[in-house]
Amino acid sequence: YVYVACDGLKIVDVSDPVHPHVVGQVSTPGVACGVAVEGNFAYVASHWGGFYIIDVANPFAPHIASSFHPPGYPADVELAGNLAFVAAGEYGLAVIDISNPLQPDMVGGVETGGGMGVALAGSLAYLADGLSGFCVIDISDFTAPEIIAQVPAYLIVQDVAAVGSTAFYTDER
Repeated sequence: YVYVACDGLKIVDVSDPVHPHVVGQVSTPGVACGVAVEGNFAYVASHWGGFYIIDVANPFAPHIASSFHPPGYPADVELAGNLAFVAAGEYGLAVIDISNPLQPDMVGGVETGGGMGVALAGSLAYLADGLSGFCVIDISDFTAPEIIAQVPAYLIVQDVAAVGSTAFYTDER
């Protein structure tokens, strides 16, 4: 299955890649922008709506298991163990404990100004930070993430990916 953040969460059966089809969906408030999946749960960042944990054990009948409203407007999410790292709009980066998917709780964060996309590599989070540029954040103490570098941008930095020790980001160009 492929999980798509679009008007909530859509679950697409791609077993026949020439004929993909939606088998399940659930709406979320706001604009679903980012999704990460681990086990029986999908974690959805919904701009203007919050952070949603969706039970996808039955892909034909997904349902919202819980939600959390971190500061800012969630735009993207990456998972590491029992933690969700959420790019949270004008707040920056929110760290949410998801060890109990029915009771998510914010355990850390750092204000940056415009979190739009997030990628993880070891003890680092890379944050596409909108008009503020691109941030490198030390998350080794996830309860107190720390910005260790910031690259200014002249356009809005919208997304980021990391491969090994290289980070890639996109802007409006």
